[in-house]
Amino acid sequence: MALDVWFKLDIQNALRAAEQASGAALRVAGDVQDPYVAGFQAGYRAALATIALAFGLMPTSPELVSQPQGSVEPSVQLRVG
Repeated sequence: MALDVWFKLDIQNALRAAEQASGAALRVAGDVQDPYVAGFQAGYRAALATIALAFGLMPTSPELVSQPQGSVEPSVQLRVG
């Protein structure tokens, strides 16, 4: 059985890339002010923040961990700790 080793910076970069791809797709797909688009985006970012926390990365903004309904942060920002 092989042992996979992941550096926190690599995980951080992968999460940022996933957020960037999602944001680009949403900008092309529809109105970012649409409540369904905003809800999807908030949920997607919450999922990325959850994965980051599982790897010991801390979101720099507390809103990424617990967002009020209807608020959407412009990007996922993570701090390597």
